[in-house]
Amino acid sequence: MGMFIEVSVRDPGFLETGESRKLVAACAVNIFEAAERGVAVNREQEDECTLCGRCLEVAGDRLEIVKLYEKAGR
Repeated sequence: MGMFIEVSVRDPGFLETGESRKLVAACAVNIFEAAERGVAVNREQEDECTLCGRCLEVAGDRLEIVKLYEKAGR
């Protein structure tokens, strides 16, 4: 898990769909990678997220980008 960013999967079943494969191409910093059954989140890359939102365009509300640094300030 990243120190600053966490990719929260709200619908784990989505990562096993063909549509989820679009995440691999959409993410410029390789947070998503092809897996045996769909797509996996590469937890080591989470902090590389640029908050571009392309993954959210693909996944909608099935994913959430959590800014851990905002939670820490509360």
